[in-house]
Amino acid sequence: MDEAWEKYCERYPLRKQRKKFTVLGVACSLFLIMTITFLMTPTEGTAVNLKFLKSIKTFIVGKVQTAHLSFTNKEKHATDYISAEVHSVLKNVPYDILLPLDKMDIYKLEKADVNGIGDSRQIDLVFRGTDNELITITQVNVIEDVYQGNSYDTEDATMKKANIKGQEANLIVYKNGFSKLSWVDRDILISIAGKISEDDILILASSTKRINYSKG
Repeated sequence: MDEAWEKYCERYPLRKQRKKFTVLGVACSLFLIMTITFLMTPTEGTAVNLKFLKSIKTFIVGKVQTAHLSFTNKEKHATDYISAEVHSVLKNVPYDILLPLDKMDIYKLEKADVNGIGDSRQIDLVFRGTDNELITITQVNVIEDVYQGNSYDTEDATMKKANIKGQEANLIVYKNGFSKLSWVDRDILISIAGKISEDDILILASSTKRINYSKG
């Protein structure tokens, strides 16, 4: 009888079983306590408690938790970034204006001027960046054939070819940090100039969208 009992103990160690049941019991007790605490805690503490409960659940169940991300894709409108004074000026432009709509939360439109050039209308939009730098976007509708030339000192600047939404563009980058980008978008000759990096001016140009204010 004793020999049989010894063989049973060797095959099924009581300490290991007790240890296993003890760890499981402690974990279950802890989870139960945290669940009760979570239900009794005010609303403002639920986010932290919920995160802790997920950790306890992972420890007990041994499953991998999945994180879910959500976001809102709110459509941007030009009127959200333009003052009443600037809006009154833009209404006098008889063509669709190109605005960097996707970047107007970074570059603030401060001023707009409209001038007549023959039968065309030129508009100068002055933006202020996050570093207080001023960026000017100039646009003029092309009525007849137009040729635009860019003069610069080759020792102080370099000119590169760029592509803005399928249109060929000229980019002049100066050593002092000043850049100028020019291209034609359908019937509008547009240029962006200011103390702005090469990458930022290309991103700004690519974010432009046509907005019609003459119907407003």
